[in-house]
Amino acid sequence: MVHSDEPVVTQVDDGREGGPGVATSANSQPSMVAAMLGCLDVRGAERVLEIGTATGHVAALLARRLGDDRVVSVEIDPLLADEAERNLAAVGSPRVTVVRADGEHGWAPGAPYDRLLATCALRHVPYELVRQVEPGGILVAPMARDFWSGAVLRLRVHEDGTASGRFRGGASYMPMKSHRAAPSGRPVDQSTARPADSDLDPRALLNLGFALYAGAALPGVSMVHAETGGTDRVWLLD
Repeated sequence: MVHSDEPVVTQVDDGREGGPGVATSANSQPSMVAAMLGCLDVRGAERVLEIGTATGHVAALLARRLGDDRVVSVEIDPLLADEAERNLAAVGSPRVTVVRADGEHGWAPGAPYDRLLATCALRHVPYELVRQVEPGGILVAPMARDFWSGAVLRLRVHEDGTASGRFRGGASYMPMKSHRAAPSGRPVDQSTARPADSDLDPRALLNLGFALYAGAALPGVSMVHAETGGTDRVWLLD
């Protein structure tokens, strides 16, 4: 499983017994890890802050490239952090700094960093993270908004403290714990829907381009997708 190009779930329900079985931590798909590290563009001398240590796999890759002392990784779950430290020691990177904290706030005591990589999805980029990256540095993070698709965002930090960049393809990552969407717990109320005839196949909406465009143009609107009996249904909800 580890050597297949698939994500491998390593924790469900934040480690609690008797939960619904929702995946809360994983080893990411190797091709996705490679794409994210490509966006990060490390050359060999950068200091990197990783948000979301999980098993320590990505931190180990960064340490092999940059050296243990140039990698700081933040993990909110202390049991996962403990396991990651054991894994890192086992592969010869015992001096990677693993911090037990909420990655939404980064790790200011180690700032500034040349690169910042989030391996969990963000609903927005906290400015606290931008402030911890050197001017000229790069921040890479997957986004998870109210629409169907996620996307990888690559930002470069400027001298004036702002950051700008472009989306660099799609990505599906588990959300940061503090950025999880609240579960609605309710089915779509079809009685209040406003129907209209259209030649548009609803499946045409289920792509990254539409998600990025509509998610920016329709703040506060979310999209729900269901497939039943070979029929796709899409609802836009305010």
